[in-house]
This record gives sequence, C-alpha cells and structure tokens, in this order.
Amino acid sequence: MATLKEIAKIAGVNVSTVSKALNGHNDINEETKGRIIKITQQMNYFNKKSNVQNQANGNYMIGVICPEIDSNFYAQIVTKIEEKVMDKGYSLVIGLSQFNPEKESNYLRLLLNKGVDGVVLITSTNQSIADIMSEIKKDFNIPIIVITVNQMVDCYDSIKIDDHVGVTMAINHLVQLGHKKIGYVGDRLSIHRLDSFREALDKSNARIEEKWIRIGTERFEEGGYLRMKEILKSKELPTAILASYDDIAIGAMRAIHEKGMRIPQDISIVGVDNIGTARYLNPNLTTVSEPVNEMGDIACSILFNKIENKAYTTIQSVVLKPELIIRESTACIEGSVNLEVYA
Repeated sequence: MATLKEIAKIAGVNVSTVSKALNGHNDINEETKGRIIKITQQMNYFNKKSNVQNQANGNYMIGVICPEIDSNFYAQIVTKIEEKVMDKGYSLVIGLSQFNPEKESNYLRLLLNKGVDGVVLITSTNQSIADIMSEIKKDFNIPIIVITVNQMVDCYDSIKIDDHVGVTMAINHLVQLGHKKIGYVGDRLSIHRLDSFREALDKSNARIEEKWIRIGTERFEEGGYLRMKEILKSKELPTAILASYDDIAIGAMRAIHEKGMRIPQDISIVGVDNIGTARYLNPNLTTVSEPVNEMGDIACSILFNKIENKAYTTIQSVVLKPELIIRESTACIEGSVNLEVYA
C-alpha cells in the first residue's frame, strides 16, 4: 500500500500537506487538495488505521456530503441524519460541496480515504453521478447511500423525491381552480423543476408564455422578488405563479404586494418544500411538501444495516412521493377563497 511519503513525492508537496489534505484541513487550496486526493486514488491509498480504531471502539464514523446547509431542504435532511447518527452513538463528519461536482467527488474520496464506515452523499449535480460512483465502487467496499434530485445510481442504494409528481400536483391544483395563465419563478440551481412545469402545463392545455417564466442567478427571497418584478412589468399578467421553492415564493409574494395586488384574489402562488415559515405567512402558503425527514430516516436505516451486517448486500432504489399542502395563497380565478385548507 502507498505511504504518505510516496504520495507527497508525486504531488510535489511535503508529508504534512498530504496529511492535511486527507484530514480536511482548510489551510491548503482546493486545487492542491484535489490533486492529492486524485493521487491517493491512483495509488489505492486507504487509511485503514483510522477505520480499524473506530470499529474496535464501537465508534463508527459516518460521512455526509451535502451541497449546502443554507437552504431549508438540505438543512432538514442533514439535521435528521445528524439526529439519527447521534442517537446510534456514531460520529459524524460533514463536507459541503457548494454544488461543485469536482469538489463533491474530492470530498467523497477524502472521506473514504480517511476511513469512514459509511457515507450519505446528497447530490444535486446535473452531470451523471453514475460514472463517478461506478469508479468509487471499484476502489472501495464501503456502504454509500446516494440522495439525489435527478438520477438514481444502480451500483449503490439511492433515494430521491419524485419532484416531477410534486410539480404536476401543483399545476393540476391551479388548473382545477380555473387558472390557464400560469407563470414560473426560480433560480438556476432549481432549474430541474422547470421541465416538469412545462410538461404539466402542456398536458393541461394551459398557456406556456416565456415572458412569464423567469430564472436567475440570485437565490432565495431575493431571487423570487427580482424575478417576480420582471414578470409584473408585462402588459398581460399571469393569474397564478409556481415558485421553484418556498423561499423564492416568499420573495415573489413581496413583489406582488408592492405592486398593490392581492394574494390570492389577484394572483395565486404555490411554492415547494413546505418550510416552517410557510404556514405563518399572510396569506399562508400553498406548497408541495417533500418528505425530507423520511428521506433522512431511510438513508440512515439502510446505512446502519449495511455497516453492522456485512452480509446484507441488496441494493435499494427508493422513490418518495411529495404531498400538496393547500393553504390560503391559492384560490379560484374568480377570486373565491379555496375552502380546502390543511395545516
């Protein structure tokens, strides 16, 4: 097996730099860290010492890789995983990939080389994750659970929420209320929901107007506010809006109020995620609730089973269905309040 000294020589750095890279220190740049991790991959370096010590002490180490913890969606998943890991008496280490596929792959290699006993990889990358995971499978025999937005992974256990179903439910709800002029506001990181929006509109025979579809780089409330203001400049306005997630919806609601329009009498709005704030808004927000807690529970259940039972090798692909939570921000196009309200 390769030594740290051999890796350092090839990388053109000292041994301490290699050690820092493999232990996640932040005082070396990402380029150097990435180069070192790739070399360890090529030389099949594995930190067995750390792994054996963890298992001997009964203190298994779980790695979690997540794009961010700024958004409610990812924060809820990580919080649930952390809760389950701590209850189990295991340790947890978290890496944030910042939606960067290369950083995501580097973190994965780093955790595996560090000797973790299992990994939950939460990925939103639009490029194929399957190829990356296939290569990982060749080098490491460690349980990994992939939580994904777009794609399932054949070689590892995968969990995803059927976003397409959620968006379709939201559009069908608006169409049933009589809306035919429906707009969309979102950011580039949630753009995967736009295809589902277009498909749902097409199937419902509602109008698809590009001037009512706004995507930008700004995120959260700011993104929703700015994109909605762009739509409100149109001479003809939509009667309803789908926001790609609830924070976007909150910003859009602010822009609508500033325009002097009423929600839902003048314009209805639906979000996605069912964040805690949604039920306390005025009006409270109709939204698609995604089962993120169940996602964290299932991921940990499968991972713990595979860590403790090496004979358990069945690969599972789990798809969870979202739920439409109807509140006060949507109403019939005539302006009558929707009476089918859930907390």
